[in-house]
Amino acid sequence: KLYVDIYKYIKTGKIEAAMNLQNKILEFCNLSLNVGFLEIFNYLMSERGYGEFCFRSPRNLMPGKKLKEIEPQLNKIIADIMNS
Repeated sequence: KLYVDIYKYIKTGKIEAAMNLQNKILEFCNLSLNVGFLEIFNYLMSERGYGEFCFRSPRNLMPGKKLKEIEPQLNKIIADIMNS
């Protein structure tokens, strides 16, 4: 849906809105790359009540304490994306 929104913004000439949404998505992607996508995904699913581990991981997951430290940043990024 987010990428469709970017497409719609571009088609209607709202380039600034498209870039704004794209930058918010990239901020989330960068955080995921730095922390670990699997860790972020499992954390978000756990916080929403879907279970502690959605996927079996071949590596050690980031400690919950570290994920709690980035929770405010993560929630802000997601809220910014969803409110675009």
